[in-house]
Amino acid sequence: IESLKKAPFEAVFEQDSKSLLTLARMRKDEDEIARIKDVGRRAQEVFARVVEFLSSCNSDKEGVLKKDGEIVTVGLIKRLIRMWADELDLDTSAEEVIFAQGYDAAVPHSRGADEAAIRVGETIVFDFCPCERGGGYFFDMTRTFCVGEVRDEVALVWRRVLEVQTQVLAQLEVGRPACEFDEMCSSMFEEWGYPTLRKKPGTSSGYVHGLGHGVGLQIHEMPYLSALRGDKTPLAAGHVFTVEPGLYFPDKRFGVRLEDVVAIHGDGTIENLTPFSKEILVPLKGRPVKTA
Repeated sequence: IESLKKAPFEAVFEQDSKSLLTLARMRKDEDEIARIKDVGRRAQEVFARVVEFLSSCNSDKEGVLKKDGEIVTVGLIKRLIRMWADELDLDTSAEEVIFAQGYDAAVPHSRGADEAAIRVGETIVFDFCPCERGGGYFFDMTRTFCVGEVRDEVALVWRRVLEVQTQVLAQLEVGRPACEFDEMCSSMFEEWGYPTLRKKPGTSSGYVHGLGHGVGLQIHEMPYLSALRGDKTPLAAGHVFTVEPGLYFPDKRFGVRLEDVVAIHGDGTIENLTPFSKEILVPLKGRPVKTA
């Protein structure tokens, strides 16, 4: 753009340069998709290490305990996440890790209280969006965990969030407007009786955010799978975006969110770049499994 401005002829821009760059950045080539997928592969290794660590723990009335008896806190898990990310050549400095438990899990962008002890049966929303070392392409994924046991009410909500995500992923299609999938998500949640921003603007309970966003050199890019934004961008080859339905209940002190990254290849093939397990239960060593 700068070169065109200096050229010996008049260049007329119908949109400002920022908009042009935004639109250009929305479409990734195969090399860019491969880089995002590689960041995702390493991000999922961090998730696997978190699950393995928690599974090695025990518990008592104070909370979840390490093998040496130390209480496991949110802050300890975050330090381990940053350490493992560093070992895997991932940069976590641009976006703070979300490891939010209990009430914090019911507030979509709460980072979680570092001093909080990890407790059996509490929902934990783990949202991780690392970047290539030194700057570059981002990835963004979320899983919800319960350590040791899962309450019936939580299990039901988790199953419904998973069903919505599964249905949306199955319906993704080149040419369909991005916002259409958020409408689909809201309709499913409303059929089950949950509040949504569409039916109850400003609600802090139920489905309280859009379905997804583009991912690339920034963590939030076009296209936005959001009815509130009204993004009617047709899904197209080169788009890389998240699908992240969630339900949140501050009054009940829990929330559930699942987030995958999806890429549309040049030939129109749609690939989920986030095959990591969505299982909510993280069993504790020596503790009987209790699920709904």
